[in-house]
Amino acid sequence: MLPEQQQRILGYFIEEARDHLNTIEQGLLNLQGTLDDPEMINEVFRAAHSIKGGSAMLGLNSIQRTAHRLEDCFKVLKENPIKVDQKLESLFLGVSDTLKSLLEHLSGTFGLSEETANTIMSEAEPVFGWLHEHLELLVGEQGGAVDIEKPEPVTKPTFTPAPPPQPSFAPRSSGIVGSSFKPKYCKNCEICCNYSSKVRHRKIGKDWKLVVSI
Repeated sequence: MLPEQQQRILGYFIEEARDHLNTIEQGLLNLQGTLDDPEMINEVFRAAHSIKGGSAMLGLNSIQRTAHRLEDCFKVLKENPIKVDQKLESLFLGVSDTLKSLLEHLSGTFGLSEETANTIMSEAEPVFGWLHEHLELLVGEQGGAVDIEKPEPVTKPTFTPAPPPQPSFAPRSSGIVGSSFKPKYCKNCEICCNYSSKVRHRKIGKDWKLVVSI
């Protein structure tokens, strides 16, 4: 295939993938409402499936793998009625952000290099792990079981503050300057307490959502 044809096909894929990603994000804004609407959950499932298929055809392994795992998680939601909580919604948004990041690099000036893709996927592994664990918990509470490929076991990140910078001179008031930095945790948010270094708020449409980021 000629380079011009490749670029044209890639452009079509990026445009369609962005539309599919928007469908996924809209479905995640009110995940419980999406699950209660069979047509909507099918639409979100098909969006992930379409991204998976298109990226597989173009050999975009990182995008294909992310979309496939997201599709598997949506399949679990289709087959198992569960009660959605904020933690599940946030983890799903974290995964969709991984997909968005990969697509943004792909459409950028320098494209999606193998090194960049590997870095993004490596940083996303903990989020995949937490999502699968929480899905298993919620489905198990309803007497069901999750039958999807599990990522490699991961541990929750711990926050280790960096030592304070040392001054280039000694202040006149004392010979030693230094203070220990203590991270602030949200007392009212379970997710912040568990994943403080990985949580941020993101505005999607008119709503602010708590997202476990990579």
